[in-house]
Amino acid sequence: MAALAIDAALDALLGGLRALDAEALPLTACHRRIAARPLCSPADFPFEDNSAMDGYALDQSSCPGPWRLLGEAAAGRPFPGRLQRGEAVRIFTGAVVPEGADSILIQENGRRHGDAVFAEQPVQLGRHIRAAGSDLTAGDVIVAAGRRLGPGDIAAIASLGISEVWVHKRPVVTIFATGDELIGAAGE
Repeated sequence: MAALAIDAALDALLGGLRALDAEALPLTACHRRIAARPLCSPADFPFEDNSAMDGYALDQSSCPGPWRLLGEAAAGRPFPGRLQRGEAVRIFTGAVVPEGADSILIQENGRRHGDAVFAEQPVQLGRHIRAAGSDLTAGDVIVAAGRRLGPGDIAAIASLGISEVWVHKRPVVTIFATGDELIGAAGE
């Protein structure tokens, strides 16, 4: 009997394989599983304009400063109002940019005196604002079908609010050892 070349043997072995059925699992159970379907962003990301730096959100285009400080915005705690001419809000990285703000004066370039904020460096219009949808737009593929899900994938999926993922079922493997070529542990 002639031996098969390694490539021919692999082709013969793998040629009959097919993908296993898919199952929907909670995201927490998907580490190291294989995505059965492409996973798409359900919305634009970031969801809203947010600050890339700590500092002050303000309307630089209508007022060159100084600005009156009204309150603050943090990630998960947006400022509830709208900024008017000459007003500013203390803002932290990741916080939603308040309505009426068009720029972020980073804290290193600002100075506060009471409730007044002064720019010690020129403020660039639109600077330090991450626009809604600047990372992903709704429908963008974030994980392709067939990808093995790792920690980075899980984090990206979770950041979009996705809690369930379609993955391939795990294979069940059984090994049968037969034949007289096997030797027992005691050398029998």
